[in-house]
Amino acid sequence: MKKTEKRLITLSDGTTMGGVLLVFETDAPAEVLSELEKISCEIFINGSDTEKVPIWADVLEEKGYEFAYIDSCTHVTAYGTSRD
Repeated sequence: MKKTEKRLITLSDGTTMGGVLLVFETDAPAEVLSELEKISCEIFINGSDTEKVPIWADVLEEKGYEFAYIDSCTHVTAYGTSRD
């Protein structure tokens, strides 16, 4: 298990308005985060049961990495926030 320096990560559940943007801090390497992203995206793309999307905090902590929830925002896109 190769840890890296802690850094802030933003994660969005979509590119349209109404999505959720999550901000967290972790020491997991990019490869681990990329694999989680790939698994999560495949579930959404294939129309699978979204209940099967891994809970990133749980997965990272089970693998021995730190996960600290920072904040979340609703009604966002990857490019900005809603004025609603």
